[in-house]
Amino acid sequence: MLLHLITKLIKAFKKELKILHPGEILFIFKFLSRSCKDRVLIVEGNNFHHETLPSYIKYFSDLGYKCDLLLDSRTKKDYVFFNLGENLLGEIHYARMVVVWNLLKFSKFLKYKYIFISSNDIGCKWRIFTNLKNLRQNNVIIVEHDLSNLSENDYKNYKLAMLCDFSRSELKNHIINPHWFGFEPAVSNKNKRCVISVVGRIDYSRLDYEIIEDLIKSDYLSDLNCELRLIGACMDEKFPINTKACNYKHISRITFEQLYAYINETDFLLSSYNKGNFGNTDYGSIKTSGQNQLSLGFLKPLIIQKDFAQKFGFTKKCALFYDDKSDFLNVISDAVNMHNDQYIELQKNLLNYKKELYNASLKNLSNFIKD
Repeated sequence: MLLHLITKLIKAFKKELKILHPGEILFIFKFLSRSCKDRVLIVEGNNFHHETLPSYIKYFSDLGYKCDLLLDSRTKKDYVFFNLGENLLGEIHYARMVVVWNLLKFSKFLKYKYIFISSNDIGCKWRIFTNLKNLRQNNVIIVEHDLSNLSENDYKNYKLAMLCDFSRSELKNHIINPHWFGFEPAVSNKNKRCVISVVGRIDYSRLDYEIIEDLIKSDYLSDLNCELRLIGACMDEKFPINTKACNYKHISRITFEQLYAYINETDFLLSSYNKGNFGNTDYGSIKTSGQNQLSLGFLKPLIIQKDFAQKFGFTKKCALFYDDKSDFLNVISDAVNMHNDQYIELQKNLLNYKKELYNASLKNLSNFIKD
């Protein structure tokens, strides 16, 4: 058995042996020799998407399983697990991306009850479905973040989980939505000075930052009792980061602990979608957004374009909708001037939606591991 494993390892890593360190080869052998048959192994080989991991740990915990983690070593500095208790976390193992994904070639030798892979892609180029046919195992669940990667055969050959059903009935049983960040949020009062935050990379190709740029450059914010915060690295030099506009603050890349503290101070999260923006066409049809998960996880109502809101399952009972640029500023004003009792009602409805989505996700995961 051991000789067979060593032979397969050498064959599989023939190309990679030149770039793997001796310690990494030893790590692979030790990892494959571990026996954790009562645990779940959660794998994330990217240095993004790891904000979803606390949710998956919580879901498995609710089903009676403790999780070990195998992660890209670049995620260690962010440490998304800062507020998870020892009762939830198992062992955390870090390795280079090439080690993590090549180790998955030997999934049949991994002695875990279940293997949960939280991303189907690596660096948006390398697909598990294309490269790892061995993962067609009954104890392996794979999360797909982009429906364009899938074919009909993938549904048949793999256990697939989705972040969202995109209003498609055939996907409802695949949803495992990650919106738990280590705590149970409570309904809270609106700040006397309203705080509206946009979270994510500032990149015109991803979202409609022109609508936010226009808001910053106008005098509209100065007439309102509010503060607009943009939280994320700026990927476009033309965006007005260094501006003297009042009531506006840009906060660059920060840790998850700092991010969550800022979101706790927020009243509304602004999702800057535009149905006419080419860069937004994928959102709501084949991709979802991390801001949706933050809205649910922190009970912060969204300000969101109505077409996208409906695709993501939000209603006017728990979010504020705008149609296009013509009514965007009016909706911003409505948010700032909203009475506290109305704001609390939005949060209560958001909490109900969060519970509904959590219970549906837990049921779907339970069905996955029963099959």
